[in-house]
Amino acid sequence: MKYEVRELRNYRMGRVVIRYFVLLFPFSLLLVSCEEEKVSANVSYNGPVAEIRDIRLAFSDSARKVVVMKSPLQYELITGDRVYPQQVDLSFYDRTGAETTTLRSDSARYLRSQNLYRVMGHVRVVNKVQKYTLDTNELIWNPDTRQIYTKPDQPVEIQLPNGRFKGRGFAAPQDFSRYSIGRLRDSEIQVQDLPN
Repeated sequence: MKYEVRELRNYRMGRVVIRYFVLLFPFSLLLVSCEEEKVSANVSYNGPVAEIRDIRLAFSDSARKVVVMKSPLQYELITGDRVYPQQVDLSFYDRTGAETTTLRSDSARYLRSQNLYRVMGHVRVVNKVQKYTLDTNELIWNPDTRQIYTKPDQPVEIQLPNGRFKGRGFAAPQDFSRYSIGRLRDSEIQVQDLPN
């Protein structure tokens, strides 16, 4: 008999525990789901702090227009760097205000700490005066030194009215009036009026 009473008590206890569990479990879920999420103070935001559309940025020297930069979109980052995820067009001007050289790329990035613009993706530089055209995948423009250049291993191709040069590495003044190419290969040039 003691054995049966003990089993009956255990059976009743089990039913009570299950009953309380069934009743209290949904309320415990409500309490947990209503608790506010705590945001850690150590989380840093690395995205853009500003977005500017249809920019037209003019660089001048002694109140004279030197360079004009256009892009449909610019992101300003917290570091001061700028990202241009869409096409970038640069126009370089001579002392008289005439456009001498254009630069076009698929995207660009301004590195504030170095004051450099890195243009990327189908980069084309055209000297309108001397009819030179440069094609490469990445180019760096330094506004302080007024130089455009690539890394030494970057492939470049220059089309001239009388030929073309291919090589790796490139440097020139921003007006592309003269240039140097490293490691020439597969180049052609037509020469007229050779001396006898």
